[in-house]
Amino acid sequence: MDVAKLCVPSATHDPVRRLNRHGRRRQAALQRREDQPAKQKIRLFRRAMLASGTALAAAIAPVYAVNAQVILNPPGTVPAQCTFFGGVSICEGDLSAGLDANGPPLNELTVRNLTSAITPTGNNNEGIKFDIAGNGNAVLEADLDLFGITTDGNASEGIMVEIGNNGNIVVNKTGSITTKQPSSTGIETTILGNGGITIVNDGPITTEEVQSEAIEARVSGNGNIDITSNGPLVTQGRFNSGGIDVLLGGNGNVSVTANDIITTRGDLSDGIGTRIESATTPGTSTITIVANGAINTSTGKGSKGIEAQIFGDGDISVTANASVSTFGASEPPDNSEAINTLITGNGNIAITACAFRPIRPPVPVYCGHRIRLIAATSASGIVDGAINPSGWVS
Repeated sequence: MDVAKLCVPSATHDPVRRLNRHGRRRQAALQRREDQPAKQKIRLFRRAMLASGTALAAAIAPVYAVNAQVILNPPGTVPAQCTFFGGVSICEGDLSAGLDANGPPLNELTVRNLTSAITPTGNNNEGIKFDIAGNGNAVLEADLDLFGITTDGNASEGIMVEIGNNGNIVVNKTGSITTKQPSSTGIETTILGNGGITIVNDGPITTEEVQSEAIEARVSGNGNIDITSNGPLVTQGRFNSGGIDVLLGGNGNVSVTANDIITTRGDLSDGIGTRIESATTPGTSTITIVANGAINTSTGKGSKGIEAQIFGDGDISVTANASVSTFGASEPPDNSEAINTLITGNGNIAITACAFRPIRPPVPVYCGHRIRLIAATSASGIVDGAINPSGWVS
């Protein structure tokens, strides 16, 4: 094992390929964000029609019948399956059509004691949606028990939580999630302003189509994102379907701990992908990734096992305690690094991977093809190869 030396970008590094790839991923993320207002209009229209007793609503009822989620919009609309008091709702029983919850004043939602699986049908129908208009906090406790959530429409996430401006999101999920159509993430969380996101996933998540991550967390401004996944994550879409995808727009800290396997099968589908896009205040931004379960992206081109990028100043730490397997070579057309790290400003990168696990007999950790570390200040780690001047571990 060699200890990596100081690493500074050189002329042999190809920034165009990296930036083009980052641009494609950013464009896909922005497109999903742009799609949100249209999806919200559909939800509001559907809600109005369901609540209306007019002849028009009756006339189109057959068209929208498949979209008839349970609507929770307190204090005015509280369905029989739910209670509401002091900003807190508990929903139980038959939620098979899905649950569409809105706040404020609602800021804490518990789903428990289900009597059947949550299986909404039709496009733009989430299993559980929790939407906070403007500022506020959203806490979701989802105990899916043995039933789980399965969605079969386009743009139909298993769980979606969104805050329209500033606030904090907490999601604790137990049980399984499966999505079957495009643009249908397992757990999707979004804060359009500043705030923090905490996700704890206990149970498997499977997505079967394109642009469908298992877990996605996005904060447009400053904040912190903390994700712990204790269940297997499998994405089967042909492209843009990562295991855990994190985007922080401003300053803050990102932490991801994966304690079970992550498998992606499409192109541009990272096992764990994290980005801080505008780290403008020195000493305030970090990315910390710990992978205790195996990561396999070995059937998709351009799919990193682990990717951590800070555009600005900050520090990155990556620890891989299990195998990280990727497709093909690091050079075009494959562009598949096992671990890819980047800091465009000042900062430090530390990686512990590709070493021998401290057990007997020693078990080698396979890290796919190569590891890249690029930092303006320093890059170091315990790896099974030396870092060359262009940032590669070979």
